[in-house]
This record gives sequence, C-alpha cells and structure tokens, in this order.
Amino acid sequence: DSMPKFLNATIKAMQVKENLNPEEMFQFFGGLKASGALLSDRFLHTTVMSLAAELGGGKAGSGINEFVKGIVAPTGEQAKELYRVGLMKKSDFKPPTQHGGFGKSFGHTSADALGEVKLGAHAIGWETAQTDPDIYVENVLIPALKQNGNTDLPSIIATVQKLFPANAANIVEKVYTQDPEYRRDAEQYRSAHGIESTKDYDKDAIAQVS
Repeated sequence: DSMPKFLNATIKAMQVKENLNPEEMFQFFGGLKASGALLSDRFLHTTVMSLAAELGGGKAGSGINEFVKGIVAPTGEQAKELYRVGLMKKSDFKPPTQHGGFGKSFGHTSADALGEVKLGAHAIGWETAQTDPDIYVENVLIPALKQNGNTDLPSIIATVQKLFPANAANIVEKVYTQDPEYRRDAEQYRSAHGIESTKDYDKDAIAQVS
C-alpha cells in the first residue's frame, strides 16, 4: 500500500520539480537502506521530494540514512558531540577508563569526561527522527543548538557539520535554511495531479476516440 502512495506522490512532485524523475527516486531508496522503514508518509511525500530534487536521490537517501542512524544509535565521537549540545545524557555513557594506579590523583577524571556510549543509547527525541527527520530538526535539534549558544546561522552550520557526516549535515542544513520553500513545495505537491488523474483522462470522450 505504501509504494503506490509513494509513486503517486512522485508523479505529483515531478510536475513541480522538473529535474525529479523515477531514476532519482530509485537511487533515493538505494541510499536510504533500512533507516527508511519508519519514515512517515508526510515526510516521504513532501520533504523527501524537495531534498531529492535539490541534492539528487542518492545523496538525499544516504543523508537521511546517516542522520537517522546518528540520532537513533550514535557511536563514538558523534555521541559525545550530541552530549555537548544537550541531546544525550551522562547516563548514556559508561564510566571513563581511568589510568594510573598509584593514587586517586593519577586516576582523576573531570566531571564532563565520558566513557564509551552504552549499547542501545539514543539521542533525545530519537523516535521523532525515525519518522519525521525535518520535524526533529525544527523542534529538537535546532532549539538544542541555540540553547547551547549557537544562535547565528554560521555557528549552527558549523556545529551541525561536527555532529553529522557530510551527507547528513547537508540534509539538516537544507531542511533548516529552506523550510519556507519546502513548505511551499509541499502545498504544490498536494495540489498537483497524481495517478488518479489518468483515470479521469480515460473517462474523457476525447481520450476514448484517440
């Protein structure tokens, strides 16, 4: 049921975005992999179309895949960066490994030092990232960055580039900086003709004699 809906959405979007085509959307799913399993129809049928038209289907798919994985199952330095901006808790990490065995002073670790991220730890709000990455960016990620002192666009983008791999950072930047345009796109997609319009065409008298 979901694939016919996506095909219908693609046909609608192709009337709005001239450079969008079925091949781009095939490449999109190739890059998306398993991270797309829970994406909402709203996101797939609107924001994804704009991202694929602008970045290319493959880069859009792999970027969303990297973004969702980074929020749902962050590892290593990425998890620590998410902690620094307030999107992970200290309890999400194991105690740091202490070095030195001759006294506590040698094994002292600052309060902000972190060990390895625990298996199964997620960034705050991860459920939303799985279904609606754009809503996560708007309602969770950007407010956290601003609360952490990143109040202007250059500092926000610089921090996003620290938090995510290149393709995922591109997704965040586009969703954040082009939100008004993407919202206009979504309205145009919804009003465009989809698969159902071909049924109307078949009923037309001219179509029947052509």
